[in-house]
Amino acid sequence: MSVPPDARPVRAEDAFDVAAVAAWPAAHADPARAGVDPSAVPEVRQVAGGVSNLTYLLRYPDGDLVLRRPPRGQHTGTAHDVAREYRIQDALGRVLPAVPRTVALCEDPAVIGTPFSVVRRVEGPIPRRELPPGVELSREQVARLCRTVVDLLVDLHRVDVAAAGLTDLDRGPGYVRRQVENWTRRYARARTRDVPRFGRVTAWLAAHQPADRPHAVVHNDFRFDNVVLDPADPTRPAGLLDWELATVGDPLMDLASALGYWVQADDGPLFRRFSRQPTTLPGMMTREEVVAYYCARTGQRVTNAEWAWYEVFGLFRVAVIAQQVYARYRSGQTTNPAFRSFGIAVRLLERRCRSGIRRAGRLTPDRAAAQVGSPLLTPAADPAPPVDPAAAGRPRPHRTAADCPPARPGRLRTRGRRRRRRRPGGDRAARRQRRTGGPGDGRAHSRRADRRAAAGGGAVRGRRRPRVRPRPRPAAPVPRRWGRGARGRGRRRAGDVREQRDVGA
Repeated sequence: MSVPPDARPVRAEDAFDVAAVAAWPAAHADPARAGVDPSAVPEVRQVAGGVSNLTYLLRYPDGDLVLRRPPRGQHTGTAHDVAREYRIQDALGRVLPAVPRTVALCEDPAVIGTPFSVVRRVEGPIPRRELPPGVELSREQVARLCRTVVDLLVDLHRVDVAAAGLTDLDRGPGYVRRQVENWTRRYARARTRDVPRFGRVTAWLAAHQPADRPHAVVHNDFRFDNVVLDPADPTRPAGLLDWELATVGDPLMDLASALGYWVQADDGPLFRRFSRQPTTLPGMMTREEVVAYYCARTGQRVTNAEWAWYEVFGLFRVAVIAQQVYARYRSGQTTNPAFRSFGIAVRLLERRCRSGIRRAGRLTPDRAAAQVGSPLLTPAADPAPPVDPAAAGRPRPHRTAADCPPARPGRLRTRGRRRRRRRPGGDRAARRQRRTGGPGDGRAHSRRADRRAAAGGGAVRGRRRPRVRPRPRPAAPVPRRWGRGARGRGRRRAGDVREQRDVGA
């Protein structure tokens, strides 16, 4: 098997005893299930790209395995629970071919310092921010890849929970409420002083919760960089990784969590900077198109008002995950330089959450009740009156005041051009030119700058002072007396010297 391009030497803070790892699978793993001879000592490489559990590539002479273990430090709830992740993969592997095959689970932290799991490696490239090296797709192929990845999520949500043996993960009604409360508590525990509180966002999410929907198996971390592409056909996914947060719950919340990472081509430059998957490529669907395609495949019906809530929740959930990683970086539990800018991502996601709340408040009743992706049916306009053929060529009569519609209450109808309202921060260059006397058109120069330039001086620096009308000088200069300074010493002003020179001349 080839080495993935994102496999690199193990960082010092994430290293472990390789000999202990080599000895434990040799004693506990089934060679037929592993597909390799576990008695050999593997070469260990660390796989980059994840922000949760740590992933390592174990290269044996006859094949590769993958080791997953939690990072060192304090963990909250079911986060970084590799034993739970292993059992979910073991159950789903019987009904969903995209799940990696499990090999062994070690729950004894004395072996390498933490519990760990071993699974078989799924061969194939993994898309990150860009497509993997050597994978070149046309616009039509990118569109096909986007559809097949969404189809993989649809296939997961169609899994029979009872047939997979995962009914113990279903806690019954109230899943939406529990998720809002759980992620709110997680953010409060992980919050640092340099990130917003998300108080308005969490209050809005708690007050506008949608009704519970039929539950399904949800991945809760569905992204392109958790999908392994088929080496023979890169437009088809061959594996789905990272089952740490999987459970049984609302499938639309799983879709919203996936679209929280979905950065599309028309997003702002700062938001595109934090993209972790190739969703900005030509041919990729927009977020709204993904929701419409998913609903068409599954038969789900979701209105624009309902999806506005799901969208804000998905962004808030991504912000909580980013803040948890950023808090570990701030406390020194990890020194990965890639996590340094996660605080900026949290602040950006908070702004997008508030923007989504404002858009939800501006929805008209018809638009709010319409299904996502469907055209809004507006009432037909009144038919136009019939045109008289005989009057078609006549000149249009003059419009009188009685024909004009009445003015809106509270506004004064004035004639002439309305004064343009200056936007905050707009036309900064022109204001700076007016203030400093820099180059520009005639309006950008101040009169004081022109006088200064005519006298041979430079440009006016700093903030322009208000223009004061000059005082008229007397006809004959009057000599001034010497004045006393604040400290009792005699001091002569510059104007006195000039006036004495005039008198002496």
